Amino acid sequence: MPHGTTQSLTITTLESSQLPADVNLLAGWSSAGISMSGLIDALFSMEFVSASANRQAGVINAYIYAALGTTPTWPDIFSAGTPGVAGAATVRDARLLQRNLKLLQSFSFSSTSAEKGSINQEGIARLFEGLIVPSHVALFLTGTIASGTAVQLANTGNFIGYTPIT
Repeated sequence: MPHGTTQSLTITTLESSQLPADVNLLAGWSSAGISMSGLIDALFSMEFVSASANRQAGVINAYIYAALGTTPTWPDIFSAGTPGVAGAATVRDARLLQRNLKLLQSFSFSSTSAEKGSINQEGIARLFEGLIVPSHVALFLTGTIASGTAVQLANTGNFIGYTPIT
C-alpha cells in the first residue's frame, strides 16, 4: 500500500476562536470537506495546544463524518454552520452525533495551560467497517477543556493533516 505525501488541513478558523467549550459536546468546529477519491484509507495526525485562559480538565473529541455521495452532498447534521465547510458548527442533537459522526480520537487534557495532545497516523477505514473510505469526509471537533464557552485552543501550534493510502 503506497503512502502519499502528508496533506495539511487549513485550520485558520479553528485557531481563530472557533472552538468554544461546550459541556454537551455538540458545539464545535467543522473542517472543510476532504476528497478521499481513489484512496483505500487516510492516516490522520493531529496535535492540539490548549489555550492558557479559563482552563479546566476535560476532553477534545475529534469526529469524522462522510458525505452522502460522490457529489458531495453533506448530511443535514448541524443546526448552525455548514457541513463540509470550515468554521464554527453545532450538531443538532446527541442522537445525530452518535448516529452520523464517527469518533476518531478523544484527547484528555488536564488544567495545565499550553498542554499538547496528539495522535499520529490514525486510519479512518476502520471507522467505516474496514472497507474503502467514503468519497468525501470532514472532521468535527468539540470539547470541554475551558470553562463556560471560552476558547479551548491556542491560536498557534495546532496541526491537522492526513497521509493518503492508495
